[in-house]
Amino acid sequence: MKDISTTINDTSMLIDNPQYELIIERGSEPIGQVSIKRLITIAESILKISEGAFLLRLRGVGSTKGRKTFSLEKSLQINIRGIHEKQTKLLCTALDFTCSPFSQTMNQYQLDLFGSEQMASLRNHTPISLFVEVFRGVLNNEASSNIDKPLLKSLKDFNRAFLSDKETFIFKNQSSIEPLQLDKKIVKRITVIEEDIPDPEAIIINGLVENLQYSKFKVGIISETGRIDGYLADTVDRDYMARFWGKGVTIFGKKHYRADKSFIVEIEKVFVPQAGDEYFSKKHISRTAEEQLTHQTQKKHQINPLQNSFNKWPGDEDFNELLEMLRK
Repeated sequence: MKDISTTINDTSMLIDNPQYELIIERGSEPIGQVSIKRLITIAESILKISEGAFLLRLRGVGSTKGRKTFSLEKSLQINIRGIHEKQTKLLCTALDFTCSPFSQTMNQYQLDLFGSEQMASLRNHTPISLFVEVFRGVLNNEASSNIDKPLLKSLKDFNRAFLSDKETFIFKNQSSIEPLQLDKKIVKRITVIEEDIPDPEAIIINGLVENLQYSKFKVGIISETGRIDGYLADTVDRDYMARFWGKGVTIFGKKHYRADKSFIVEIEKVFVPQAGDEYFSKKHISRTAEEQLTHQTQKKHQINPLQNSFNKWPGDEDFNELLEMLRK
């Protein structure tokens, strides 16, 4: 478990630190009290989910295992300010937390390392706001690129924090986030989303390596089926990979899917291309045309004019009618 400082009545912590509250309704423990065992479970779950969500945005996979080229310990620090009784509709137990935005806890080197694309969405998040955002996406049944199987497993593990089916957890703060309400039923929704995500699968790719300008963790592979995002596994040294920038390679790896059916390839081995490698690469399809159009329009919050036409062509329309449909 990562270090969690506990501070009571320390007003210096209120400066520039967003404050959060966890309200436990119908708790199994005496009002105003939380057992050490449950507190550890809540803390570990919040930190693991926050770290997984951070890594998914940064690297492409929400797994907290494996080698890390940077430390998130300082950025994931959450301080407990107190545990007390609180009157809402019921007399409840409340836990007060405070934590800082990632922009305040990362040094300049880390900010540069993560790159502008990733940090644009992460710098104003805190560990708890990231935790809340992930759970809210599941509650809203969002098929998101920010949710994958390792992260969903961490969400399911949060179920251990509940001591009975009657309990409700409410995460809130001073109006900067919408309150998040959780109970044991959330696990059923997580399971549905989890079952809809394909398991990782082995893949061989033959293509051109592209060094991404705004990422120190990802690379792009330009194959005959399109551009594929990848990240280096623990077994692949970045300096070794650098010798292939702009060159053709054959890659052995693992394809990790996300909830929106997008994916990223974990690059496990890199080879100089050999005769016949193209055959294996051509068997891979990065995305169908429908999936690509849907993914792009969702990112831009646009309506896809072709969406309603898939699986319906050819119809009775003549060629001029089809062109007119495309213009619209």
